[in-house]
Amino acid sequence: MAFNAFGSTAEAVYGYNRTQLVVITGHGRIGGSMLRGILGKLFRRSERRRGQREEVSLGTVEIDGHSFRVRNWSSTGFLASPCDCGRKEGDSVDILFDVQAAGQTLRFACKAIVVRVGNGELAGVFTMMDRDTRMAVANYFQ
Repeated sequence: MAFNAFGSTAEAVYGYNRTQLVVITGHGRIGGSMLRGILGKLFRRSERRRGQREEVSLGTVEIDGHSFRVRNWSSTGFLASPCDCGRKEGDSVDILFDVQAAGQTLRFACKAIVVRVGNGELAGVFTMMDRDTRMAVANYFQ
């Protein structure tokens, strides 16, 4: 049994839809974005990012053979803008990431999951990064 949004108990079924968690209760379906909104208001959480973001003046990300400017990045992901690569949320992409900051140049290849697309921007989360690269990125942000 689980409590639903109306305070009563109902059988809850959890399912995973490619890009979001879906909860189905006796009163209907609640999507992941709705749950995030409710939980955010309850716990006053204004920031969902786990990593500290850093603005970038010189950086690119290559997706599908096209290079896009990196606006900011963290140890967990990046924001490319402007970016019109035709990808959608949930897509897994091979990227070549190159950023120059704080007198260092970091260049690496990895996979990323597209987490947001809109307004000419694309946000991605790094995945499948080799151990040495992961360590270099983590050390950069320490």
